[in-house]
Amino acid sequence: MSTMEQAAGLTQTGPGTPVGEELRRCWIPIAVASEVTDERPIRPVRVLSEGLVLFRGTSGRVGLIQERCPHHGVLLFRGHVEEDCLVCPLHAWRFDAEGNCSAIGWQGKVYPMSWAEARAHPVQQYAGLYWAYLGSLPAPALPDHDVLARWDGRRRITVYPELNRGWMEAMP
Repeated sequence: MSTMEQAAGLTQTGPGTPVGEELRRCWIPIAVASEVTDERPIRPVRVLSEGLVLFRGTSGRVGLIQERCPHHGVLLFRGHVEEDCLVCPLHAWRFDAEGNCSAIGWQGKVYPMSWAEARAHPVQQYAGLYWAYLGSLPAPALPDHDVLARWDGRRRITVYPELNRGWMEAMP
């Protein structure tokens, strides 16, 4: 194996890559909770070289599913939220937080479509952030972080611009 192949193996984080699979076994902060509001309940996110959509239903339930509709590949973040489902902008198929798909018929009856389920990931809110687990299920418990769990001081969340380079290149 050449040095270039070794370097590529250590810097790629996509699904199925060695580093990507290792990092997917950890809870990863993906968004600031205050950025997902009633006015803007849908947020596209890119985590470990994978496009995903974070959404919050009207009851406050949060889901994280694949970026594109499994039917025609339409970008789901262009849809809208109805109740606790993200609705595809093309055919109005509805995806809940677990990725279950359903459609509403002309008489208002809900038809489940198990063959069109979207890939979904567990997501939790903790310390003002949304955390996602992208690894195989069952997901471990979200660990407490001493610095984030404290309430006797001030906490500030700073969001930096997106870095379009490998995760090792971003190290100081």
